This record gives sequence, C-alpha cells and structure tokens, in this order.
Amino acid sequence: MKERMIRGKDYDKINHVLQRMIYSGSPEPVLLEFAALLEEALTPDMDVPDDFIGLDSSVGFTELETGELMTKTVVLPPANFEIGELSVFSPIGMGLIGASVGDEIDCRTPSGTVRIRIESLTCLECR
Repeated sequence: MKERMIRGKDYDKINHVLQRMIYSGSPEPVLLEFAALLEEALTPDMDVPDDFIGLDSSVGFTELETGELMTKTVVLPPANFEIGELSVFSPIGMGLIGASVGDEIDCRTPSGTVRIRIESLTCLECR
C-alpha cells in the first residue's frame, strides 16, 4: 500500500467530528488510532493526487474473501448504507480514507478482519 494522503479540507471536517466523539466520553481505542492515522496522513491539498480517497469519493472495492464488489460513497455521519453511503468512521470507511486505487487494506470489524482491494474511484470533490 502506498502512503496515505488526506487533504486538509477533509482532515478538518473529519477531525472536527472525531474530536467531539473522543471528548464526549471514554474514546474507543480505534478512534484514537484513527486520529493518529489522520494526523500522519495530512498533506497540503495541492500535493494530493486525484487518485486518493477523500470525503464524498465514490469507491469501488472488492471484499477479497468473498469476491463481492461494492461501490460506496465515503461520507461524514450519518450515512445511509442503503443508498450507497459509508461513514468515514465505520471500519471500512476508516480503512478507505486516504488510500488509493490498487491498495489492499485490512479492516477490523466487530466480526473479524475483512481484507478489501480498492478497484475504482470517482472523486466528487477532489479540489
């Protein structure tokens, strides 16, 4: 997997919600890990290529164990999975953000680890 990159505008939006989640009670360790990942991946907007996943990106990915191909749009909560939205704070959403086409990612879900491969990306608001 290539180095993750997060645009500043996406970082600001995600981090705002994330900080409220962290400081509203005892934070889940996964949220603290996600905060650190975001901080590490923060990149000036002009330096992030269009093939990196950000908010409002429509992403095609395959669950490698089942071969199931899905297309979801990564959004801030609340997300409506039925209409193709995926919260950036879901296990797969946290895995996708800042990644790019071709990357394979292990996502820790409540039922175990799910390995996905990013197949396609339509960036709705890259710049």
